[in-house]
Amino acid sequence: MKKIFYFIVISILVSTELGNETYLWPTDASKTITTVFGDVRPRRYHAGLDIRTYGRSGDDLYAIEDGYIERIRVSSSGYGKALYLRLNDGRIVVYAHMSKFSPKLNELAKQFQEKEQSYSINQILDPNKYLVKKGDIIGYTGDTGSISGPHLHFEIRDKSNRPINPLLTNYNIKDTQFPEAKEISIIPLEEMSRINNQIQPITFELKKINTQNYKVENPINVSGPFGIAVKIIDRIDGQPFRFGLFGLDLFIDGIKQYSIKYENFDFDEGELVYTERDYALIQSGEGKFYRLFTDQNRKKLSFHEEGNNNLNNLSNGKHGFKISAFDYNQNSITIRGEIIINEFQSSTILAKSTTNKTAFNNKCLDCEIHQYEHGTFLSVPKIGFSKSPQISFNSARGHKNKIYLHTFENTDNYNFVFNSTDLNWINGIIIESENIKLNYLIHGISTIPGTPFDLDFENIRVNGSGDTFYDSSFVWIRKLDSIPKLKKGEIIEGPWEIGPDFIPYRNQIEIEIISSQIDEKLIEQHSIYYLNEKNGAWYFMPTTYSKDNKSFNTSALSGEVFALIKENNPPVLSGLKPKIGKKLNSKSLNYLTFNIKDDLSGIDGENDVLIKINDKKIIHEYNSYRKEVKYLLNENLINGRNYVNITLKDRAGNLRELNGHWIFDLN
Repeated sequence: MKKIFYFIVISILVSTELGNETYLWPTDASKTITTVFGDVRPRRYHAGLDIRTYGRSGDDLYAIEDGYIERIRVSSSGYGKALYLRLNDGRIVVYAHMSKFSPKLNELAKQFQEKEQSYSINQILDPNKYLVKKGDIIGYTGDTGSISGPHLHFEIRDKSNRPINPLLTNYNIKDTQFPEAKEISIIPLEEMSRINNQIQPITFELKKINTQNYKVENPINVSGPFGIAVKIIDRIDGQPFRFGLFGLDLFIDGIKQYSIKYENFDFDEGELVYTERDYALIQSGEGKFYRLFTDQNRKKLSFHEEGNNNLNNLSNGKHGFKISAFDYNQNSITIRGEIIINEFQSSTILAKSTTNKTAFNNKCLDCEIHQYEHGTFLSVPKIGFSKSPQISFNSARGHKNKIYLHTFENTDNYNFVFNSTDLNWINGIIIESENIKLNYLIHGISTIPGTPFDLDFENIRVNGSGDTFYDSSFVWIRKLDSIPKLKKGEIIEGPWEIGPDFIPYRNQIEIEIISSQIDEKLIEQHSIYYLNEKNGAWYFMPTTYSKDNKSFNTSALSGEVFALIKENNPPVLSGLKPKIGKKLNSKSLNYLTFNIKDDLSGIDGENDVLIKINDKKIIHEYNSYRKEVKYLLNENLINGRNYVNITLKDRAGNLRELNGHWIFDLN
């Protein structure tokens, strides 16, 4: 699994116009931002600024410059209600999560919805048809779409639809605070690499000298290829939030090795976010670290700058490093430390290969396996062992090569790293010494780029294409002995842990679970879920059913714990207004509103809510953040009795129906 990492140069050409604009601030809600450009999101970068509305909806949104409305978009997910404004200078401005548009645009959106008979629309408008002037109110802040609270998501894109950092224009945010350095991590990049003699990433605390300077107190010993990552947050005056940086530089012995600035990016670079934010440290709970190295196995990010590319060609001995980190206002901090490059010294043992078909139940319950970039990591608790145990890989098919284990022990565990490409298919790892023998029940297969893989165990199957991972990896299935608690629903099959876990996936894996004991009439109530081990909650995954194979199928972009779960609890409707049977009159605006609660599978947007008034389907709004349905009744009511039918359906097919009527007085 040898990798060659190097530092790259890509110069970002920033328009000379940047900073000379006279753009208006987009809202009167506040000038407080909660998220900056370039912050990390799952498999993507944050493409703009999030502007705080202090929990409110309804603040004015302004055209920041003359132009025309190019696109109008409405959805219960994603950006929610959004406008795309094409400026006269050619750039595109995006306003997202709006509560409503201006009256003229609201009416336009309604016409498109009626035409398509859908709440969700995504309409490109004729150029120069819906003109706006600088300062015009084009809509109002809100909380629509996929959102954790009310705010304005605001973007500026160049003529080619590439997001640019809005703070590179004429916008200014008062910021006199320096970034805060938290930790530094040294990451082994090959299975033979050592960090202070250890074989996994090691994180070091930093000593704060003053507000601008930090240091690593002791030299760090390294042998073999390695990378550096840092955990740093930024602060802004008068704002309680933690922010991302604008840029970082790494120098070794005074020579720049790596440089990055979050000025702009391409949307197709989203999957590359983990080339410069360390995925393993995120997954292991260490937090978000900026990686100060690059990987030739992945596409280059367009906003990496020049570097000398020779970090892993350093001579033996002591080398000083300096990391500069800065925000948009050039508030800068420096981290200094020393790395000692040593001759490679490895403690290596040869694993055994067995074809033992005799099962035994003395399981290694506290063993752990993880896939890092530098190799497959196995950890065995020391309890019960008098010395480092012998490791045997059990397989009826044998193995391709001798399997060498790079070893290291700490206070609690014996640790091993190996190259998974030496393995074939395994159905267990046997761990034994003179006084104890344990079985780690795991089924796995090695994968290499360009070659599809297929792994099955009992009634679960995992497969992937040749481009599922960026590099060679180890894919495994492990049945869990303890079943996590489930407040609602029932685990029918599983749960299983599927790996790899600590490397980012390039493309999805396919998961198939076979269950032949399910009533065909109740198939829809069964779906595959994954477990969020941080909060203990199960999350629905879109699942299809093959009647021929009696199998449930889904896809995933990360290693998780999966199970087939049955849910038969229908959604709950609450807070209905107006109440059934109520008398209404035409002098008031009569809004139909209610909330929906579904604890497990959830509601898949407005399409899971069907409302008919006098047997006519209406196009209602569904706010996924508030889980609220809203609709203005007046125009659909007739004089006298009006009948309403509400049908709710969760993603597991469970139904809740409500019927009733209102009395409407036109006079």
